[in-house]
Amino acid sequence: MLAEAATDGLELATDQTMFAVDVSRLAKLSLLLRTMSTTSDEPKIRILLAQEDPLCRRSLEEDIPRWGFELKSTSDGDVVIRHFAEQRYDLLLIDIDLPIIGGLELTKEIRAYEDENGFKPHPIVALSRDVNAELLAECEEARVTEVLSKPYSPHELRRCICFLLGRPHK
Repeated sequence: MLAEAATDGLELATDQTMFAVDVSRLAKLSLLLRTMSTTSDEPKIRILLAQEDPLCRRSLEEDIPRWGFELKSTSDGDVVIRHFAEQRYDLLLIDIDLPIIGGLELTKEIRAYEDENGFKPHPIVALSRDVNAELLAECEEARVTEVLSKPYSPHELRRCICFLLGRPHK
């Protein structure tokens, strides 16, 4: 039936190798197929990103939604705190080198908010260029869940996110 709908408005003039396509029908079919493949009863996983570097943030803003996750991003730690208090997020990605409120201080504030409100700790992934023993100790003290060293590949980040959320990684 879908094959009939797809070819219904398609005419082929073989001697002129010209296609006349009923764009409206094909567009509707394409929309239907996309809707069928993405519709799910499961709520979308929501990720909150705090990333200072605009190029890195833009790259993550493209990759993460493509992996099927909903993303909210900012470069401002104060905005992260406000969004975290107002909305439900499943995972946080926090750049250690955020201006004003650094990533570790931001993580400590989030953990204090969770403790005060009786929330289960959310997975927090710290993103840093300079991962060393001192930083790892500070991350452990701040109760960071995982640390990713920049540069990391999209595959590494996706694998980390899926692991922390208990999702299969394809």
